[in-house]
Amino acid sequence: MRPELTKAELIQGPAELPISAEEIRTHLWTIYPEKTTDEYLELLIKAATSHVETVTWRKLVSQKWRLYLDRWPVGGIVLPFGSVVSVEMVKWLDGDGVDHTLVSGSDYLPAVVGPEPMVMPLGSSWPSGTLFDVDPIRVEFTAGFGSKDKVPEDLRQAIQLLAAHWYEVREAVVVGTTVRKVPFAVDALIGPWKVRRW
Repeated sequence: MRPELTKAELIQGPAELPISAEEIRTHLWTIYPEKTTDEYLELLIKAATSHVETVTWRKLVSQKWRLYLDRWPVGGIVLPFGSVVSVEMVKWLDGDGVDHTLVSGSDYLPAVVGPEPMVMPLGSSWPSGTLFDVDPIRVEFTAGFGSKDKVPEDLRQAIQLLAAHWYEVREAVVVGTTVRKVPFAVDALIGPWKVRRW
């Protein structure tokens, strides 16, 4: 049974985008005007990346997150966002507000159970006793596939398609053109990568 998720907080964003402005420029070679700046292309890439991450409920390029829980689960702590590179810290506040740090390898172990990354207690259960009232359990972890080169090609291609579509079609409705549904191609690419949401 999943514990109630109070919030997940981004601590450190990705160091790079899943694709570069140069890759988008190559993708747009038939319509790309030389005056378009890298900054504008990167805005499109960021928006497309955000869309892919939101729909798949994954993080692509590695980024550090802190997960807050209001109680210990039965079994492992399920980590959101799909692939997890590492678990840096598990801490909890007792009822008196005293902070405790669990030790990886003796108190807990990162694991993958089925399709989901988890933090599992190495003993029979998590610590006992009264927990602090607000956000008592904190887990810091790095989510994502690693560097941009490790992001699956399906997801990188979906980002390119979306960014190129938004580059070429900048209005909500374009009159006098043939209807093309780019999102269908994007859905086909990202569909297999969707993970279960909280």
